[in-house]
Amino acid sequence: MLPSLIRTATPLLAGWLIGLGLIEWTGLSEADVSNLVTVLLSAIYYMVARLLEEAWPQAGWLLGLARKPAYAAVKG
Repeated sequence: MLPSLIRTATPLLAGWLIGLGLIEWTGLSEADVSNLVTVLLSAIYYMVARLLEEAWPQAGWLLGLARKPAYAAVKG
């Protein structure tokens, strides 16, 4: 479970940090930029990181951990 949490939180943190830079650059309010940019940039960051990871598995560190989470099979 910890790997999936790390790999979810890392893109969110990256999006937040990038958003802080846009507040300075655009002059928009912090709330406007935060709402718009955090989700958008986090999704883009995640997509790029996953594409890089597919080509170079060691690039998984961009998601905070260089290994994909393993999930137990559901028996039913």
